[in-house]
Amino acid sequence: MDDLFPDSINKGEHGTIWWAGNWQCRNWHGYFQSRERGRGRWQFNVPWFSTDDTTCSVVRIDAEGRDFTESRVPIDRNGAITIRGRSYGRRSWNH
Repeated sequence: MDDLFPDSINKGEHGTIWWAGNWQCRNWHGYFQSRERGRGRWQFNVPWFSTDDTTCSVVRIDAEGRDFTESRVPIDRNGAITIRGRSYGRRSWNH
């Protein structure tokens, strides 16, 4: 994912927005979000699902702007993930 994080932008700060090809990206409270061509709903990135069917991993951004994955993010039977205590349905994340 290093190509999503250009060196000239402070991606470690909440609210920072940048472009990676056709994708508009942002840091939302330390979570990586993107949307194609800068349109539509911002989406969290879910790279992996756990074998327990109740958790997944979500891409985060640390204070230095480096990406990492947070494991054990709750996902319910309807496909909603829980981020910062709020539930986000299937339209709010991509895999």
